[in-house]
Amino acid sequence: MKATSQDNRAAWLARYAELFDSIESTPLTQEQRLASISDAPATLVLAGAGTGKTSTLTGRVAFLMAHGLAKPEEILCLAFAREAAREIDERLQRRLAARWPTQGFSASTFHSLGLRIVREVEGSTPALTELCSNRQKLAAFIHEQMLQLSARSVDYAGILFEYFSMIESGLALSCEFAERSSYQAECSARLMQTIRGDIGRSPFDCLVANALCLMGIEYDYRKHYPHSVYLARRRPYQSTFYLPEIDVYVDVFDCTTQASEQCAAAALSRQLSRWHQHYGTRHIILWETPGYAQDIWLLIEQLSRKFIECGISAYTIRIDAAKSGIQNDQVLHIQGRAGRYRACLQPLLGSARWNSLVATLATVLPLHLQCKAQTVTDTKYAERKHAWERRRIANITALVQPLATAYKARLRMHGEIDFDDMIARATQYVATGRFIVPWRDILIDEFQDISQPRFGLVAAMLRQRPDLRLFCVGDDWQAIYRFAASEIRYCTQFSDYVHPQARIVPLSCTFRFNQALCNVSSQFLMKNPFQNRKQLFAVCNDMRPVMTVARQEDGLAVILSGLQRMVEQRALVNHNRGSVFNTCVQRSGAASLMPATGFRIMNWLGARTAFALPVLARILSTAAASVTEPVGSSASTTTTMNTDTCRGRSHSTPKSSVLILARFAHLLPDDDRLGAYAERYPALQLSTSTVHASKGLEADYVLILNMEQGVYGFPSGRPSDLVIECFVPQPECFEHADERRLFYVALTRARKHVWLLVPQDQKKMSVFVRELLQDNKAMVRNVSKLSARASTRRTEVGRPGSAANIAVKLACGLRPGWRLPVHENALADRQKRAIACVVDKIKRCIICIDVGTEKKNRII
Repeated sequence: MKATSQDNRAAWLARYAELFDSIESTPLTQEQRLASISDAPATLVLAGAGTGKTSTLTGRVAFLMAHGLAKPEEILCLAFAREAAREIDERLQRRLAARWPTQGFSASTFHSLGLRIVREVEGSTPALTELCSNRQKLAAFIHEQMLQLSARSVDYAGILFEYFSMIESGLALSCEFAERSSYQAECSARLMQTIRGDIGRSPFDCLVANALCLMGIEYDYRKHYPHSVYLARRRPYQSTFYLPEIDVYVDVFDCTTQASEQCAAAALSRQLSRWHQHYGTRHIILWETPGYAQDIWLLIEQLSRKFIECGISAYTIRIDAAKSGIQNDQVLHIQGRAGRYRACLQPLLGSARWNSLVATLATVLPLHLQCKAQTVTDTKYAERKHAWERRRIANITALVQPLATAYKARLRMHGEIDFDDMIARATQYVATGRFIVPWRDILIDEFQDISQPRFGLVAAMLRQRPDLRLFCVGDDWQAIYRFAASEIRYCTQFSDYVHPQARIVPLSCTFRFNQALCNVSSQFLMKNPFQNRKQLFAVCNDMRPVMTVARQEDGLAVILSGLQRMVEQRALVNHNRGSVFNTCVQRSGAASLMPATGFRIMNWLGARTAFALPVLARILSTAAASVTEPVGSSASTTTTMNTDTCRGRSHSTPKSSVLILARFAHLLPDDDRLGAYAERYPALQLSTSTVHASKGLEADYVLILNMEQGVYGFPSGRPSDLVIECFVPQPECFEHADERRLFYVALTRARKHVWLLVPQDQKKMSVFVRELLQDNKAMVRNVSKLSARASTRRTEVGRPGSAANIAVKLACGLRPGWRLPVHENALADRQKRAIACVVDKIKRCIICIDVGTEKKNRII
């Protein structure tokens, strides 16, 4: 497509106006049309939440075919999920088939594309291995390979032993810290477990226990000294280890000898030596040495020397005489390192600790195969501040590399292929010219989720065919899959990575939610300077509050019951506005029409009622508007109507969709509770989802659970796995960048209103909620302030002498302080009745107004 001028683009828009008006159920917006006719070699459509990205894809394909730029078989549409590809294919076929033949058009996933390329080049369809789609079978394969590798290789058995003895519990010696306070803080934050399962008081305690286990020596941890010796008042002396088979006490100090000469530990060690010398017991003191954390056999050598000094040789190991000065004719109790490793690992097979390691490797292995991160980890070692982090990365990498080799060997032996192999082989075949690209246009949906291997395949096709046009639709604001190796930089730096003449077209008009939610969510996300800058505008210009901060302790029932009543009341008000007063007017024969309500109210009213009914009409208008507003959380001002009435029309009440979201799956209501909610609130269509899985969903109302600080809060306080971080793209240098995008996705699932459930303790409230409350005081309602406003509204409505109170009293003769009976679903006294709830009572009491009709014709 040659470059065109602005006039030519205007001519195209005019020429295909009818096409863009009718290709979708609603006409395309101006921005969607400009994106569809883009003449750039590469185009990125930044489609915000709810801006109609799929409609833009449809418009692009329609334009290419109508303008004669590409035939159906020359257009390829790519998506990431099978369901998304099927939806796009069905939609395009349905929209385009009436105008043009669509034979040959295809919408597929990247994996399907890779399999197609491999099949055409190799002449056969390779079988897809079950290991890439069945995690249980992958875990079983890893378990089997770990057993075989540890049986064949001493080194692999040693790496496994190192994992359980040091890496799993994150052991770090005090000599690896610059300050003692940092070391103590790290120790208090970890559960230090020995390979035998004991809980140690310090990392060096655990390391010595693991060394004794490797030597095959039984020990008692924190053994009371048999003699009456006290370190302090009511604090008898306990030796760190007691070796009953050789009757030796071992005391361990988690500091070096040089640092301990002038400290309390040195004085204590001298005191302990005097006590053991006095009572004639054999005693060994061990001090930290930095090399022990690198090689546990250095610690075993030190223990052997100490045993020899005590006159014990049965538990020593053969040591290089040049290093240690120990004679080579000493007794060798351990018959080889491999045997000792296997003996220590045997009790762990099938345990929870073993299964946890298998699960970790099952997560790392696909990332290792996809990203080839063994070269990346070397460059990231220097970025880690602490030695134990580097040890963990090196250990897991050493464990997974032989597993990757065995995995590849199994695929070759069975003639199978996995998902990553599909992309890798396809990229190789395209790059070497063995597969000739037949397409002229490639459209990619959800481009912000593309990973390096998938981008490599697209780049190979662009290099083979420079005239290939690329049309991508994505939103970097919704890039939430970095943990699956998605690269946001391809979206935020599109021109740098794809084409220097690339064009970026924003879609700024959202059809999903109103302008208030649009402003709040956009302002929240754009605090990250690494995101693309764009401004969304909503079709609905409603600027009422769109978020409510509710107390988690009140439970979901408070909000759901309010929503249930709101839906029922809205249906009732709509029915009343169209029937009740019209019926009265028809019976009265009135001729005057009130513009605000469309109700005939004159001629059949006396002077008093003629004065009151305009006020009553305003009340009805206020009621109709108020029931469309979301209810509060803990201090809702609405109540339910009569039970029989609600049940009688629940089948005809249109349902409102409610989506309950949580950062983690275990925080969501289980199926039994959700079923109970659905039965109790039949006017609501309830569904639950994690925030990650909710992408692409939408609902009238969204409830986000557990908006608090902590490991399972939002943003999540769970520290990222450093090993996983080595195999995924590097994050932006902005705090909570991934979690901020994830929260944006959660907010933009709502069409009308969002509830944020926070803890009772305000100090534990999520930083995201604090930020929203601070920056959007007019759009986000706090539960405490909402309660105060609700009380004020109730006071104004029921205050004697007010216009509202006069109108209600004139209409139905209500006495001051009158309230409707509380519905059986109402929760104690947390929810009161709003003015909208009197509509039903007004309808029933309208007979109190003298309309001059027969008794049998009166409205009941």
